[in-house]
Amino acid sequence: MALILLAFASCKQKVNQDQTNTNSDQIENGYEDKLFTKADVDTVITQFAPYRITRKVKQDDKGNLLIASYVDIVRYDGTSFSHLAKTEGLDSWHAFDVLEDRKGNIWVASSHSGAFYIESVSGGIRNFTNIVGLAGMRNMCIFEDKDGNIWIGGSSGISRYDGNSFKNYTLTSQEDNNNVSCIMQVQTGEIWVGTRGKTFVYDGKKSKK
Repeated sequence: MALILLAFASCKQKVNQDQTNTNSDQIENGYEDKLFTKADVDTVITQFAPYRITRKVKQDDKGNLLIASYVDIVRYDGTSFSHLAKTEGLDSWHAFDVLEDRKGNIWVASSHSGAFYIESVSGGIRNFTNIVGLAGMRNMCIFEDKDGNIWIGGSSGISRYDGNSFKNYTLTSQEDNNNVSCIMQVQTGEIWVGTRGKTFVYDGKKSKK
């Protein structure tokens, strides 16, 4: 028992000595370890700054940042933050992604409410849901292809909007995961789709894993 206690005391002494040396080195080099509090690292309290979960950050055609901050869509112009106006009665966008299309319209992929469209000139807001042809109500990503089609991905697969109507796509077999998390287009024109399972490529005719 004495040997065990002695060994433990020796190890403890070495750990303490190592910690002392480390702290001394840090102080000499101009910094010191400390436990950070929430106040140290939390969002700076600035009017209209994001305060909920930030899912995606995009840039508009003027170089401003568009921030999908769950409750609000926040625009940052390099100096200050502002919120995009919601439709009356809407408390939260439940935003997962945001996009400004080539015409200046804003699109929002919503985890609860399908997708939203904010017209650039009038500021009018339209809510697209499964009632009007969108694949599902829970959506996590939104993308504009080189032809101006809007692609919306979520837990029910993918919807492509051509300006008039939706065309919906699900992945090839029952075992594939249709929970889409990201969409992009490469230079060849192929659409790449990331899911919670596999990655798929759509060439305009069929998808391949």
